[in-house]
Amino acid sequence: MISATYFDGRSAAAQSVELHIKDDVINLLGKGINLFFTIDQLRLNEPFLAAPSFLELGNGAHIEVASSEGKAALQKALDFQPSQIVRWQQKWVGALIATGVMIGLLLSAYFWGIPKMTEIVVARIPDSVEQQLGAELIPTLENGFFTPSGLSDQRMEQAQKIFDAITPAHPRVPMKLLFRRAPSLGANAVALPGGTIVVTDQMIAAITAKTGNLKGDQAIQLAGVFAHEIGHVENKHTLKALLSNSALAVISASLFGDFSAVITAMPVALIHSEYSRNMEAQADEFAIKRFHELGYSTIQMANLFELLHKKSAKDDLGDMPSWMRVATDFSASHPSDEARIQRFRQAAQEQGN
Repeated sequence: MISATYFDGRSAAAQSVELHIKDDVINLLGKGINLFFTIDQLRLNEPFLAAPSFLELGNGAHIEVASSEGKAALQKALDFQPSQIVRWQQKWVGALIATGVMIGLLLSAYFWGIPKMTEIVVARIPDSVEQQLGAELIPTLENGFFTPSGLSDQRMEQAQKIFDAITPAHPRVPMKLLFRRAPSLGANAVALPGGTIVVTDQMIAAITAKTGNLKGDQAIQLAGVFAHEIGHVENKHTLKALLSNSALAVISASLFGDFSAVITAMPVALIHSEYSRNMEAQADEFAIKRFHELGYSTIQMANLFELLHKKSAKDDLGDMPSWMRVATDFSASHPSDEARIQRFRQAAQEQGN
């Protein structure tokens, strides 16, 4: 006899019963209950050590056996054999192997699976949808991260002319420049999906701190900031970074074409997302190519990195743009300042400057 709890599948009421097993027949006895089943009518779910055994009777009805003795007797009566996976789990070597396989799969998904899926999804997003996403992000960012710019009209006009000059004649999407204060971001520039680039007052102030104007070398340095961000837009890096940081949103968007989850998570993800080393290198190369086309010296991009690096060291990295910070460990996504400064100086030498 095995003590058990019976659920009839029609209500949530639990009824105490006894199981009597003889040959291939199980008799279920309880108050007002006298049922007979043959063993081949029943299905015992995979048992767990600390959980009740779950015996399905059909039509939604089932029995739960909680005691260790009862579970063992039930498994013996049904001639139940645990699956290979359960047998592995009961051995530390098997459990260790399973854990290693699981970790390997998770790492593979993180480093290869999600980036690959992101590439597929981003390639299928029309430019018009990307522009709509960017437009919907701006009001949200202005409520949480950005405040109106304090730059003079003259300064904004100077910066706009620099932006217009560095923007390619035929960009992938129309480019737009916005000026904002961003106390939490410091000297920075942010590329939004769809072609909008936001430059902070602090970035303009850092570049003009020495001379007080946006002419000559300072104009070229700001052009370098813009060219780098335009490179991210041209290569859809912002979308890729956002979707890579929102794996569930990637899966939802790829399966159902529903980007509502992406839109909800984007504002915070955008501010805190980081580009991969490859993306940063691509944006740098875009800027270098654009500088060469216009006859600008990339030595000024190197000078800008050195300027902001010194400023960040003084401010304990407070105002250092995230895409310019030194990679300090093996998992850092950005090339080091030194490597990028060297690349800009090398490009200047190639240009003959």
